[in-house]
Amino acid sequence: MVFIFISSYITIAYTTRMNGWHFLYYPTFVRYYDLAHHLNAGFSLPRYLQLFYSKAATAMAYTHFTIFAFFVLLILLKPLPIRLRLLSFDQLFSLLFISIIIVRFILFPDLDDRFYISFYLVIIILFVKRYAELLFSLPLEQKIVEGKY
Repeated sequence: MVFIFISSYITIAYTTRMNGWHFLYYPTFVRYYDLAHHLNAGFSLPRYLQLFYSKAATAMAYTHFTIFAFFVLLILLKPLPIRLRLLSFDQLFSLLFISIIIVRFILFPDLDDRFYISFYLVIIILFVKRYAELLFSLPLEQKIVEGKY
């Protein structure tokens, strides 16, 4: 079985070598994957800020981050106390998730939904929990009178 895999790899590598690819694929693949990325390129702040801005603009338009940030805003809608100690668990946990997402985006500017699906699921659960508590905490007549239903 191992012999079949090795022979398949060598056959494929031989055919791709004619097109200019490296035998191990990865060094050539890295150059084609992200054209802005260059191997062993030095870090420069203007290039990082340009990359950060372009990734942030595309992330806001083409990912679900804005929807879930809005859900967190709705979770935090209750008047915020001055001290963090007085926040509810849902509010603290939501703030923690948003701060983790922001810090990770600053360190590695990529906001693909596949990296944050677990965060999004927990935010949905906290959102439903928060508004289910508000909806089912009062009797129906009182909700209608107070305009909460």
